[in-house]
Amino acid sequence: MSNNGGTAASLNDILRLLTISCKLPLASSLPVASALIKNGLTTKELIGAKRQEELREICPSLDEQQLTKLRSVCSASSRKRTAPSSTGSAAVTKRGRKYAVKDKDAPIDDSELELPIVLDEEIIEKTVVNVNRAPLMMVFATSVLKHQYPTYGAGSHLSLASAAAASAARKKAKSIGLLHGGASSKGEEEDRDVPEGYRTLRAFGTIDVAIIRRGDGEGYWGLDIDAMERQAERGSADPEVKWIHPAQVRAYLVRAFGEKNLAIVNGAIELLIRSWEAREPDNWSERAWGWYVGVRPEINYGREGWGQKGTVNCKDILRYRVKSEATS
Repeated sequence: MSNNGGTAASLNDILRLLTISCKLPLASSLPVASALIKNGLTTKELIGAKRQEELREICPSLDEQQLTKLRSVCSASSRKRTAPSSTGSAAVTKRGRKYAVKDKDAPIDDSELELPIVLDEEIIEKTVVNVNRAPLMMVFATSVLKHQYPTYGAGSHLSLASAAAASAARKKAKSIGLLHGGASSKGEEEDRDVPEGYRTLRAFGTIDVAIIRRGDGEGYWGLDIDAMERQAERGSADPEVKWIHPAQVRAYLVRAFGEKNLAIVNGAIELLIRSWEAREPDNWSERAWGWYVGVRPEINYGREGWGQKGTVNCKDILRYRVKSEATS
């Protein structure tokens, strides 16, 4: 289609709206943005003109609070629209040191962020879940990180897992032509997820994410690089380090799976990891990406499959366990 450039520009604008103004994780923002554009809602004004009931039908993954936020931001945009500065981007580069760190020291109760878990194999074997790929990847990554970095708090595991899923989502969006231009293709690096000046951590598979230490010392937060660089594009005079808040990630997972199914999927992955951790304590994590790929939902190829849901049979997760422990 000859409209690819316009579609990509609209997508980037809507993603900025969802991730910055509405504070949604990128991985959950992408399918919402795609749905809005598919329905012709390519600007804030068009979105703001819709009734909340109409937006609910278009974006069923958003809860009432998020829908209200989206509509209020878009309704107010015509009064608050400001032109982006063409010189501001040069003043604030992708070097992380130029961003002010805010709120990373805010207290987090990790005990409230633990994911629910069911370890009853009989229940797991009977459960089939309908979900899209992003939340499944997040649960896999969260479980892997929990075992790799047990001294980090649950909040860190969720934040880092979301950063990994966001990185994978960006690469996928670029590969199928949904995402062009913007921060992801300005620099000399093809995958600019690790900006200069930040430490990195291998979060899941071969995905490295940029991190910042938590104020309480209980691990790290994953950074929302897209949100940070969009500030630079806008010429923000006081750009902030944007880290992914774990409470938002947990809430997203509960909405995506439902509390019960989230607990069952989490339990299946936990049993899988335990079996390999006992067998290969130093190397098991190298297998984790293959487990996810082996059980993730089957979807249509390319753009048609973007944000599409599919089935995950939890007994398939258990089949990847070490054979000698498969019946334990």
